[in-house]
Amino acid sequence: MKDSLKIAALAVLILTFCLVLPGCKQQSQTADALDEIEAANKPQPEPPEPAPKPAPPKVTEETYIEITARTALIWEKYKDDAPSAEKTVEALYEKLGITQEDYKAYQAKLTPQIATDLQKKVQEFMQKILGEYR
Repeated sequence: MKDSLKIAALAVLILTFCLVLPGCKQQSQTADALDEIEAANKPQPEPPEPAPKPAPPKVTEETYIEITARTALIWEKYKDDAPSAEKTVEALYEKLGITQEDYKAYQAKLTPQIATDLQKKVQEFMQKILGEYR
């Protein structure tokens, strides 16, 4: 009788393992899935931001040429009316989104050779837009 009791206990033990073992595997898989989810939700360190690019110069060669040419033509057109000339020139600067200080700073950085080359371009541009100021 003792042997049959041992066999029955062993059978119950084996049966218990058979029933519990699949649940253990499932829990293991669930724990692995939770670990993956936590890893995915873990805040990732942000890459360092690249250094900001320097702002493009407010006055470019094109705007310098345009301002220089138009200012000369405006002053020629309003030679007897300085307040109107000043107002029109200020409107030009505003339209191009620059200040007179920006223009003067750009002009101060020009080498004599570049200034000479730009003056030729200013003269050509003035000839092109002359009709707007007559």
